[in-house]
Amino acid sequence: MTIPLETAADLATYFSTSEFAEAATYCTDFDPDATVTLILDDVRQEQDFGAVSVNGAGRTALVRASEIAIPAKGDKVTLANGDVLTVRDFTTGAGGTIHELDLSLDVSVERVLLK
Repeated sequence: MTIPLETAADLATYFSTSEFAEAATYCTDFDPDATVTLILDDVRQEQDFGAVSVNGAGRTALVRASEIAIPAKGDKVTLANGDVLTVRDFTTGAGGTIHELDLSLDVSVERVLLK
């Protein structure tokens, strides 16, 4: 069985801010203020350090390749709530229409103290 690639109409539904997505600012060296629409997901990640395993929170996000042509490690994503996330890694889906970003939360001492 062949599963068809998503259509532009499919993507428009998923990436609608009234459905699953939220607006964010994506910062690269070339464009420090690109407005993008992301679908965010919280994930749990386990890091194995031999005898010790540590669970940590992470985030993944889907973004259309039409909004960010080529993500890069170190790019920054600022959410509407003010959280700043850093791209740790990314993969591009089949057909090249969507990137999945592996993100880490930037925690500044100032933000922690203000909360």
